[in-house]
Amino acid sequence: MGRILFLCLLAIYIHGQDPLRHVENKVFGPDERFIFNVSYGFIHGGFASLEIQDTARINGHLCHKIRAVAHSSAALSIFFPVRDTNYSYMDVEGLFSRKIIKYIREGNYKQFKWAFFEPEIRRATTRDTCYTTLPFVQDVVSSFYYFRLFNVKDSLDINCFDDKKNYPMRVKVVRKEKIKTLFGKIECRVVEPLLTSSGIFMKKGRLLIWLTDDARKIPVKVTFKLPFLGHITCTLEKHFPGSIIAQSAPPVQ
Repeated sequence: MGRILFLCLLAIYIHGQDPLRHVENKVFGPDERFIFNVSYGFIHGGFASLEIQDTARINGHLCHKIRAVAHSSAALSIFFPVRDTNYSYMDVEGLFSRKIIKYIREGNYKQFKWAFFEPEIRRATTRDTCYTTLPFVQDVVSSFYYFRLFNVKDSLDINCFDDKKNYPMRVKVVRKEKIKTLFGKIECRVVEPLLTSSGIFMKKGRLLIWLTDDARKIPVKVTFKLPFLGHITCTLEKHFPGSIIAQSAPPVQ
């Protein structure tokens, strides 16, 4: 405990206090929900969901409470059970992560982890220690929502913190493609996050996301190419748009 306190105080001393940012959000809000069918080849693999459940306060700051779930089907669970649930708390005004909780079970791999983020002093606190972070870091869940705020034509770099590490995650726009979706045949942008995280988005393999080519950037399809396992495909089956929270006016520069 003494070591953790020392490292936390050291982080404050080194960086001082950063001014908070304001990022406009007209894309997502409470009650937005995505439900995916997960398939492994021709086999039903289970389901996954992303949902902004409500708002919550973390250290007095209003946050979106986001839940990401992935469960394998009964048949697939015999060979490789997946029971992943992540909770991300994303600051409503600055749209950066305030907290992440991870419950992971993938095969024989099990993990429970959490981290609190204080962007004002660039600090992340975990069960073990404190870490100095990059400015306004995202967790592995909130980074997806942050990316949706921008009209990215080539790539976007996002400051992330996961597995006790800072890393700039690059999200590349690979191509545009028209595919059949829940909303009919529509134009999508195919994006690829270059990830180093564990859990729902695994360290190894390739992840591609098909986002509707409009302001909402709805994820209609996700594919994972994993070593030794092949392709896993998540297809959007249900979508609930949710509502937008009114933000405070940005500070006068």
